[in-house]
Amino acid sequence: RKKQILGGVLALGARLAISGCDGGSSSPPPSNPVPSITSLSPSSATAGAGGRTLTINGTNFLSGSTVTYNNVAHAATFVSSTQLTISLSASDQATAGSFSVVVTNPSPGGGASNSVNFAVNNPVPTIARLSPASAMVGAAAQMLTINGTNFLSGSTVTFNNLASVATFVSSTQLTISLSASDQATAGSYPVVV
Repeated sequence: RKKQILGGVLALGARLAISGCDGGSSSPPPSNPVPSITSLSPSSATAGAGGRTLTINGTNFLSGSTVTYNNVAHAATFVSSTQLTISLSASDQATAGSFSVVVTNPSPGGGASNSVNFAVNNPVPTIARLSPASAMVGAAAQMLTINGTNFLSGSTVTFNNLASVATFVSSTQLTISLSASDQATAGSYPVVV
């Protein structure tokens, strides 16, 4: 090539490629991972429980992850890539059942995690006293009132290991009918709710 000096600058006839204003070709943004849930803490509650914090443990959580509980969105607090928390209200735990918890990461990529169930269990009933507490052999049919706690409209009662039709009065009271044959023989008969 022929070299030429132009105003003190050596020109070799080279060419400079200038790309667009964005600094060159851009690569696509990184793809977000799909989250995974390994456990819930606590894993269950009793129906009627007060508000609580539910901790979701897993992997690939992001600050933009969202959480649904029983298919309803709940505000998530990002703790780390392995932990999120949400607040469960008393109404979230009012009824017994098994309620799905799902974490979703935003796009690009991302997606929904596996579903893990949070169990809301019915409380265990307790019997405080029976009214009447006893009867005489040969007594006529009568109503037995069962007083206690945590009774439900679906509670069942057995008298002497046999199912009895229970009438729900309140969460602290049930009644059953005792027939004359239920009281025909002396003994001590268990009542279970």
